Amino acid sequence: MLTGRIADAGIMTLTGLFVPLITPFDETGAVALDALSALARRTLDDGATGLVALGTTGEPGALTGDERRAVLDTVAGVCRERSAPLLVGANSPAELRALADLPAVTAALTLVPPFLRPGEAGVLAHFARLAALSPVPLVAYHVPHRTGQPLSADALRRLAATPGVVGVKHAVGGIDPTTVALLADPPPDFALLGGDDLVLPALLALGAHGGIVASAHLATARFAELVEAWRAGDAARARPLGHRLATLAAALFAEPNPTVVKAVLHAHGRIPTPDVRLPLLPAAAGSRAAALRALDAADGPVAIPPDTADWTFVIDRGCDECGFTPPPAETTGARLRATVPHWRAALARPDAGRRPAPTVWSPVEYACHVRDTCRIFRQRLELMLDEDDPTFADWDQDAAAVAGNYHHQSPGTVAGQLAAEAEATAAAFDAVRPDQWERPGRRSNGSLFTVRRFAVYFLHDVLHHAHDVTR
Repeated sequence: MLTGRIADAGIMTLTGLFVPLITPFDETGAVALDALSALARRTLDDGATGLVALGTTGEPGALTGDERRAVLDTVAGVCRERSAPLLVGANSPAELRALADLPAVTAALTLVPPFLRPGEAGVLAHFARLAALSPVPLVAYHVPHRTGQPLSADALRRLAATPGVVGVKHAVGGIDPTTVALLADPPPDFALLGGDDLVLPALLALGAHGGIVASAHLATARFAELVEAWRAGDAARARPLGHRLATLAAALFAEPNPTVVKAVLHAHGRIPTPDVRLPLLPAAAGSRAAALRALDAADGPVAIPPDTADWTFVIDRGCDECGFTPPPAETTGARLRATVPHWRAALARPDAGRRPAPTVWSPVEYACHVRDTCRIFRQRLELMLDEDDPTFADWDQDAAAVAGNYHHQSPGTVAGQLAAEAEATAAAFDAVRPDQWERPGRRSNGSLFTVRRFAVYFLHDVLHHAHDVTR
């Protein structure tokens, strides 16, 4: 039985996926706390078990004391709100004592002493001293290619027997004999967490309890699925997924961490800038592009079969599926505006970015489609009002979803974009004069609309997809 905060939280052994959060910076170079909070929430929403604050991925050495405390308070607030485990990078007695007033902290992630190479006995004595004075349990961070201090399987077992040491982030750079021996007979009530993203799938296959995985800022749900699959013994599901995620991890670590991770998060609109602080330099454009391609391969959505149905019947008959009854075209603007709160609520849900089934769009994908539909139909309306019987240019909605990267868009960002496009389109329909409702326009296949019928057809599309995200 474990003691301290882990036992208080009802956790016998730390298991699952832990994401060591980056520290985002804004355009002025300041820590972007709002972006950090949003990142923490989405990471948990997407399936992470817990978070790590002020790990090496968070560039703690480049932060001021006030910045470190602000980061810690922000992430601790999210974990407290979500009842999620929180590990905090803390390596000295002072850093550990500072955690005493933060009940959200589950354990400290504490580095094996670097550079000194004190020997195994020195490492064990060091952790015994820190554990005795720490207000929280310790998870040792064993990364010998950086610290210069190897540890044998016997030393790791003695470390596991040290009171107050509850786990290890095992990052030895591969699968060595020590790793195999340790996982073949793991110490009881001691968390063995993979710390090398590239070999995480192999560590999980050997029996690791989970991982502390910087790459899981991206494809978080897939990494969580990988951990769960190996814990369940589902090798058929885990192996191909592990191969894809290992390729992603290699791309994200092509340059010093977290430079590529930040570049990809910024490309997806999830943090204000991709900036890092010296001595790190921003990732090269080629590394970012390669990581984005790897992400699409690892976490890209399953292609959705095209909808080839002709929905023009709803203009006259309505739609039994969503309950749409054709309204007067003159009410289009007001009815469109009335959908905006519904979309904001759908995009504020924790599952806004998650597909309910592999071939069904997530709420954010539907919202991106509605946003773009508003823009396209407003442009077509302008054509019908300005030209005589114009033919609309083709719009491939499925291709637009791929090109627009709908699957990876930020729900909060899309909510604002959709509201703006809906208002502009509502205003355009409000401005239609009585003598303009019968003006014609046609699709490229020859289907003829009047402005009146076009308005009803458009409104059904928006309302039907609002129905889709409530099912």
